[in-house]
Amino acid sequence: MNATYTPATVGASLDTLARFLRESGIHLSPQQATAAAVEDWIARASERSKSPPAGQVRGYQWKSLFLPESTELRMTCAGQTFYARVEGDEIVYQGRPVSPRQLTLAIAGDGRNAWRDLWIRFPGETKWKTAACLRRALEKASAVAPVSPVEGITAAVAGLTEALKTALTFAGHASAQELALEKAVEEGREQASQVNRRHGQSRRADDILGETCAFD
Repeated sequence: MNATYTPATVGASLDTLARFLRESGIHLSPQQATAAAVEDWIARASERSKSPPAGQVRGYQWKSLFLPESTELRMTCAGQTFYARVEGDEIVYQGRPVSPRQLTLAIAGDGRNAWRDLWIRFPGETKWKTAACLRRALEKASAVAPVSPVEGITAAVAGLTEALKTALTFAGHASAQELALEKAVEEGREQASQVNRRHGQSRRADDILGETCAFD
């Protein structure tokens, strides 16, 4: 068994995690946070294993919005609905590749806003949504995305590392002060011992002198 992975170290880690959760106001027990982190890691690993290899995902990148292959686009003009589709890495309308702006121009001429007037349906979905709605949802999710348990624990580890460095620094200062104090105490004892020795010698001389005077 790995010497660095023992019940004692696991217990210490759980105590540290419990303190972090309590101070952060996260209402989870250390066991719940650990289980959530493991489940999140497994889910991410499973999702990565299902995803196609890099370079094989096809689709059209429209600013911050990615339209995967087979995404459908539609626009209504003069009571008629016109459709386009993402094929490979392009939006294809009436057999030719177009940009969202070119699509609105081809359907309704100038004066239209592609984000507002184009509706989108992703592969496998049944509902259509405006491009502007999808963009707002994407921006909102990016701005207020909650911290996952794995990210939270990673942050906790980083914080604990800094706390440990600070503690070690203080410990170093404390050790230096302790050594200085011990040295001062030792010097004080030595000085006291020397005074006592000198005082003792003087007392013996006084006693001898007194005795001599008494017999004289």
